Amino acid sequence: PECQGEGIKGLFEVCGTCSGEGTVLSCTDPPADKPAPKKRAARPSPQQLMAYDAPPIELVEESKPIRRAKPLPPLELPTVPATMSLAEAMVQCGYASLRDGQAEIIQSILDQRANVVVAPTSYGKSCCFQIPSLMLDGLTLVVSPLISLMRDQVASLLARGIPAAALTSESTPRQQTQILDAIPRLKLLYVAPERLNNEDFTAAMEGVIIKQLICDEAHQISEAGLAYRPKYRLVGYLMKQHRPERIAAFTASATPEVVRDIKKQLMIPDAKEFLLGFERPNLAYEVVRIPANEKEFSKTQHIANLARQVLTEQRGGVLIYTMSIKRAEAIAVQLQARGIPCQPYHSKLKKEPKETTERDFLEGRLHCVAATCAFGMGVDRPDVRLVIHDVLPGSVEAYYQEAGRAGRDGQPARCIVLYHGYDVGSRRWLIEQTSSNPESIGRQKKLLDLLQEVIENPASRCRARLIREYFGERAVTPCGRCDICRRAGVERNG
Repeated sequence: PECQGEGIKGLFEVCGTCSGEGTVLSCTDPPADKPAPKKRAARPSPQQLMAYDAPPIELVEESKPIRRAKPLPPLELPTVPATMSLAEAMVQCGYASLRDGQAEIIQSILDQRANVVVAPTSYGKSCCFQIPSLMLDGLTLVVSPLISLMRDQVASLLARGIPAAALTSESTPRQQTQILDAIPRLKLLYVAPERLNNEDFTAAMEGVIIKQLICDEAHQISEAGLAYRPKYRLVGYLMKQHRPERIAAFTASATPEVVRDIKKQLMIPDAKEFLLGFERPNLAYEVVRIPANEKEFSKTQHIANLARQVLTEQRGGVLIYTMSIKRAEAIAVQLQARGIPCQPYHSKLKKEPKETTERDFLEGRLHCVAATCAFGMGVDRPDVRLVIHDVLPGSVEAYYQEAGRAGRDGQPARCIVLYHGYDVGSRRWLIEQTSSNPESIGRQKKLLDLLQEVIENPASRCRARLIREYFGERAVTPCGRCDICRRAGVERNG
């Protein structure tokens, strides 16, 4: 070109200096003989440049081997016969005999009736659906609210040679895929209520025959469900979507109103009710009033004294419930400073220390835990001798559930509320902070008022009797174990 290679060829194959077309020499090449003069090409107009159609660029893809994911190995599961007799299923589940009412519940499930079962803690509700699962040819799907409860029950079932699995958020994507692929080989599958609306789960359940669908801790589908697990309100619809042959709901605490609401939410209005009572004859309910001029320090001292007595004399477990993460951690630190091994447990703990604390407590390496309500359903340590409430729970149902974690072995245990006047105000403040629904706030405050009546007990009536009457029992006699009954006995004797 006329610029002798000093220009730069641009995008449009035109020299950027002289506008000449052709091959542009590199500036480092030696100058060639000057070519014969030629007519200078006209500079293209902007319109011509914009209309230029560049030749397509051919991309040459290197040949690389295609990497394919290795097929997942099948989940290792024990195998059992498709169906068993009642006697065979009992042996497989480890039961030599059944308690009053359990045989009737099992038969009602086998008869394809919908059922609502309200039975006290430690009654053995799980056996009422685990045994039928082995007598039916198909899957039992258990909707459960707590990972630890699902994990413990699945571990127990696998140890007894029963194919079971829990599909939880703790499972890796690979593990979840393995479990979904293994559904046709399972007898029991445990899931959280949120899982029922998961696309992968719904796709995996296509064509699967659900012989029974169990809603565990079913009281949460009612009042408590609004504040704690709103998805429980959808369980009924989602259950119908998966078309189970049988539906049964199990809980340890439900008033007649809550039972009606459970049946409504699960769309089983004609369900048979099994109300097996709320008596825990080995539990002593007590209230210790904290003086108005004393607060946390006095409570902590009471906790330390009570815990030390249990840990040194009776060698059992101590479970302390409080309202906040900060308070749970503070109690643990203060008990440790007093020489009492104690660990906190709450929802903000990292996975590893949370699981370690829970496992150590359940297996007896740790004897004292200060916890929020996150440490709750599924606590299956039999020798908890003392449950202390550092602050009021939210309702009689919550109190009955949490106190009921004591004495699962049937031996005497104490359930003590450390009560200060400001506790009610603290709980009311928490209700207002955790809900924006005026109707829900009103309901929760009403439940708190009913619990306050039981705690303050102006009529000085047996506490166990008040609790059982709250749940709808009638003609209840005094327990003879609570602080009210003991004081009345001292007065009668002296």
